[in-house]
Amino acid sequence: AVFPVFIFLVNVPRISAALNASATPGSPTWLICNVIYPAILTSPKTYWLFNNTRLPLEPQHYQAEEYGPRMGPNATTKLLTLELHIYNVSAQDVGWYTCGADFKIDVVTANVFFSLKEATIGGKTVDQGN
Repeated sequence: AVFPVFIFLVNVPRISAALNASATPGSPTWLICNVIYPAILTSPKTYWLFNNTRLPLEPQHYQAEEYGPRMGPNATTKLLTLELHIYNVSAQDVGWYTCGADFKIDVVTANVFFSLKEATIGGKTVDQGN
């Protein structure tokens, strides 16, 4: 018997992220994007936007990390993980974040909406003064 063989092929770069993220005021949060791309491409230049504006990376508030590239599900792909750490989140951090990977021949982006969770103490909502 002949069994079909399925191979996960990626012939263009792809990027994915959770659609939404949230954290309680004053806490840290991490936004994560995953990029998969053909191994023949060179590693992309990566970036983050906040409400369509290039994010200034201020070490005390924002920090971008990049993990990879590493081998993908097969020898023809590579994976890259982008993380944006936001420390001490507040109402000013609420909005759309875009992670991007620029391969020169193609740019891929994904969007994440960040919002604040209401803080609770003993099951009661605490007024955040907004």
